[in-house]
Amino acid sequence: MNWTAIVNWSALGSISETVGAIAVVASLIYLGAQIKQNSNAVRATIEQESAKLINHNMMSIAASEELSLLYIRASEDFSSLKDAEKARMLMLLTGIFRAFEVLYRQQQTGHVSQEIWSGYEYFIKAIVQTDLFNNFWVLRSDTFYQAFRNHVNEFDLSDAPARPTAILG
Repeated sequence: MNWTAIVNWSALGSISETVGAIAVVASLIYLGAQIKQNSNAVRATIEQESAKLINHNMMSIAASEELSLLYIRASEDFSSLKDAEKARMLMLLTGIFRAFEVLYRQQQTGHVSQEIWSGYEYFIKAIVQTDLFNNFWVLRSDTFYQAFRNHVNEFDLSDAPARPTAILG
């Protein structure tokens, strides 16, 4: 029996190449799905950790009546604070705005959703209306990266919520 006549080696080679190409495409599809799943996990982690950081700073105010009253006074009349109180408020706002800066940068790179960022942006708009923020921004804005500074400086406050102290009556 002449096996060369029965087996067409060219046809067998073509079939092997086709099977190999299908395997490569399937591998690429699987790899793409894994990358998307990993990207979603990274995004969720970034959003969660940023929320923890901001919430930690805000809860430090809420947990202390002294700090809450100091925040209210600073928000309305920063110049009335003692030097140590001013330093305390500037450090607190620096921590909060560093977290906002990280969130903004991550939103710009697609690692934080626009929906999540919009909620934080709304909150920032309440803060930027305070005397505390105005003094903080004059003193510390240069320490933030340019795109974030520009974004904050260009806020349209027409849809901003009430200042944090406005709800106190």
